[in-house]
Parts: sequence; C-alpha cells; structure tokens
Amino acid sequence: LGSEPGELLLKAIKPRFWFSAHLHVKFAALVPHDDGTLTKFLALDKCLPKRDFLQVLDFPESGPKCLTYDEQWLAITRHTFPLFCNLTENVDYSTSDFRPSQNAFDWVKEKVTRVGLEIPQNLALTVPPFNPRSS
Repeated sequence: LGSEPGELLLKAIKPRFWFSAHLHVKFAALVPHDDGTLTKFLALDKCLPKRDFLQVLDFPESGPKCLTYDEQWLAITRHTFPLFCNLTENVDYSTSDFRPSQNAFDWVKEKVTRVGLEIPQNLALTVPPFNPRSS
C-alpha cells in the first residue's frame, strides 16, 4: 500500500473494499486476512491526461444501494487530524498511536452518526464540463 499506518489499518478493520486515489499508478489487489476474508483493493493513478485515474465498478445486486461512512474510519481520522494540521514539522509516524480514542468515537457519534452514516447523493454540477473542442 505504500503506507505502514494504512496497511495496519487495513489489517485491523478488514473492509470488503479499499479504494485509494492519486497513487501515481493504477493497481488492484486481493488482500487476504488471517480469518479467511479478503479485501478488494483498488488504487487509481493521478488525475491527468492519458492516465488510468478512473474506473467504473459493478457491485453485487444484494445489500444496500448506497455508500456509507465507516464509524471506525471517521474516528481514526478525527483522532489523527492533529498530526496533519501543521505540515511544517516532520512527524514520526512509527511512534504514533493511530487507534482512535473514546473521545474520537464520541465525537463521531455526536456529530455524524446521529444524522446518519449514508453519504448523501446530492452532487450538483458547479461548473460546465470541460469541452476540448471549445478551447
């Protein structure tokens, strides 16, 4: 994955799918876990001309028909947010504890879970689509 904290997280939460973008190369992998489950991993390239930065996926017919946030991931990002606030300092990630605190879980429950974990389907066109013929 290119990131030790990312790999530790993937092994801890064992999601069915893991998507990463802007990794400078496109690749897919099946990541096996000790309990026999698999994570389908997909990394996409940078969003540049003639690069493989987009992929359309078909999901199984069964199950929810929407994307949802993951409470544990939200708690982790809340907990680790201070590590990324001051990018002028080098951070030694090998000594950092990425496990979310109870305060982080409480914050997620108060701010996010109470309104729902479903990602809203409210995308709106904000600028006209690029048309290379009109340039």
